[in-house]
Amino acid sequence: MLVVAQLAYGLRSRRHLPIIWSRTSKGSATGLHSATLVVSIVLGMAAVGKATMGALGDRIGGKNALAIGFAMIAAGVIILLNARHFAMLVTWLIVVGIAGAAPVALVPMVTAETLGLKRFGTLFGWLGTVVTFGLFVGPIMVGWMTDVTGSYTAPFELCALICLMGSAASFLCVPRPAEISMIAEANTSTSTV
Repeated sequence: MLVVAQLAYGLRSRRHLPIIWSRTSKGSATGLHSATLVVSIVLGMAAVGKATMGALGDRIGGKNALAIGFAMIAAGVIILLNARHFAMLVTWLIVVGIAGAAPVALVPMVTAETLGLKRFGTLFGWLGTVVTFGLFVGPIMVGWMTDVTGSYTAPFELCALICLMGSAASFLCVPRPAEISMIAEANTSTSTV
């Protein structure tokens, strides 16, 4: 399930940039400035998201926090597709900026919880390969669908669906029995600090 979640992250990651660019730039210098500002704010919010989603993972478990992060990204895609006012764009900036960092902060935690620490480097390396495959295929898929349909709507709706699949896959990750006791011990020791 973690592989499916990682593939979903790779397929959807950074697909929002072309639509932001097209909706905010309109070919003017001010529009280009606005578009680059929006992208910078999203990436800045990711810094907040890493800390926030990591803390949430510590509180409710990595797989649950990762599932919430993917669901938030799916909601963010829908918000962006329907953004007609600046307030909706700001909402999207906050939601996707924070949630977009969830896999970065939480996948190592979920990997340890579900697969254990034995051969962690190898397992995490393979998960990184899956993300990279998604990062490779995703833009090609979005570009092809946009060329065929003449719109970003269908590919972005597909990205939202992929994020929901990643959310379900994250939620369905099952910790191994040995890791359950390790997690319980870690939660007990951090709650007394």
